[in-house]
Amino acid sequence: MKNRSTSDQTTAPRKRIRRRASTLAAAVALVGGLAGAAGSAGAASTTPGDFSSLINPNVKVTAVRDCVVEVGHVVDIARNYSKIGGVRINCFRRHSRISATVVEQWYNPATGRLVNWGTPVSGSVTNSYGFGQGTKGILKSNRYCGAAPGYAWVAKATVTIDGVPSGTYYSSAGIDRGGC
Repeated sequence: MKNRSTSDQTTAPRKRIRRRASTLAAAVALVGGLAGAAGSAGAASTTPGDFSSLINPNVKVTAVRDCVVEVGHVVDIARNYSKIGGVRINCFRRHSRISATVVEQWYNPATGRLVNWGTPVSGSVTNSYGFGQGTKGILKSNRYCGAAPGYAWVAKATVTIDGVPSGTYYSSAGIDRGGC
């Protein structure tokens, strides 16, 4: 067995720590780059059909593989304050299939659980970089009127990339102010 000098024993752990720190820094930079490269990632507005700035915070942005997944509440086109959930997925490389399912959910205080409101909507693109930018790139749930003022709502999206389930993601909670 080879004897190590004291300097070898203290240098090796420092090298591992530096290597781990640089790997962590690269990962943080990648996530920041993914969010920034998506153009409108996390952006919200008052434009009908876009992620709503009326609920703040709203859009949650997550890096998944080489893709950016945005999930949030969408501005009601009819402006009658119905609830619409949305998901937008865009990637840095082409994928054979990108698919998602989105639904609005409300928090039922009687059961302490999130409950689907209506039927989930599914969509997919093949041989593509994603759903696209702007309002046309958002897969939207069906429009639903509120359960009751004061209830919390979230948009839920389940994402699959290249046939591999990539996770379930949620928007920030929005409080039902009535409507419809």
